Amino acid sequence: MADLGILPPPAGKVLPDGTYLSELRGRGTSERMPVRVIEHTITTTTLGPDGAVEETSEVLCLIATLLDTVHAPAGELAELYAARWTSETIYKSIKIEQHGRHTATLRSNSLVLGEHELWPCFVFTRSCAI
Repeated sequence: MADLGILPPPAGKVLPDGTYLSELRGRGTSERMPVRVIEHTITTTTLGPDGAVEETSEVLCLIATLLDTVHAPAGELAELYAARWTSETIYKSIKIEQHGRHTATLRSNSLVLGEHELWPCFVFTRSCAI
């Protein structure tokens, strides 16, 4: 899935779940890749400076190469995308907080060592939230 941050590709056939088929074209080539466009509204609820609840909504356009609406339902893909970015935001937050407001990468060069490096961050972050 991709979030291109630009206008969605032109609509083709509309599928039963409300998504539609389109295609992406390679830059400077005649190659075309069939894609499925999933328009999903995300609503964010926050507290304003005065303590009032504020809701904002935006339409997010996901582009997937998973064309089958039965095996890859639009709602499920949108939920997975949201979960992914929640994780990405948490990881970025941990990196920034652990390194004095500067982004940094893990020092380890293997999955096992990376896990050893991340667990203290998770434990620390969780203990601060309690």
